[in-house]
Formats: sequence, C-alpha cells, structure tokens
Amino acid sequence: MPVTIEDRPGAYRRLLVVCPLHEQCSKRRNTGAAQCRNFGHHEPLWFAGAWLRGGQSRDRGGHRAFVPSLADVRAFGDNGQWRFDEALGGGGAAAASGSGGGSAGNGAAGA
Repeated sequence: MPVTIEDRPGAYRRLLVVCPLHEQCSKRRNTGAAQCRNFGHHEPLWFAGAWLRGGQSRDRGGHRAFVPSLADVRAFGDNGQWRFDEALGGGGAAAASGSGGGSAGNGAAGA
C-alpha cells in the first residue's frame, strides 16, 4: 500500500496514502487515540485501505471527497488479507489488545 508516515514531533503523527489510480489524489489520517477508538491501533491503516478500495468505483474528485464509513473500515480489516500482527511477526490477535480491540474480526464499534 502506498502509505507514508508524516511525523510532527510534539504535534501529531498521520498517514499519507497516495492513490495509484488517479493523479494528485491522496488522503491523510491521523493516528491518535480518536482515530483508533473503534478498532484499535490498526484502524488508521484499515481506513487508508478502505479509502484506496473506494477509488476503484470513483473518479478523482469523488475519490478525494470519499470518507470511508465504519462499515467500510471494518470490512477492509476483516477481509483476511490485512493481518498486521502476523505480517510484522507479532503474536496475532492476542497481541492486538488495547483500545477498541484491534484484531481483524473482533468487534463492532462501541462493543
């Protein structure tokens, strides 16, 4: 996935995802607690993936304006191809505990 981390020490950290389908098309997502409250520490990356997926059915303007819903983000995380803990050598779902869960398939918002 074409993602870059923008680190602003003392301010915030956010992801920048660049669309491979449209010129000059990108989206940013902060990585703070508010952006991780529904699905844990994976949520900003799942959001980026859901946003990229949304570009397949939109023109550039529509894609830039698109904001994935919680259902879109959950569906991307649950799709089985997005397993960060395993890919990074972590302990799977057990290592993904914390704010809001964080492992694929574990839960609904507000659960």
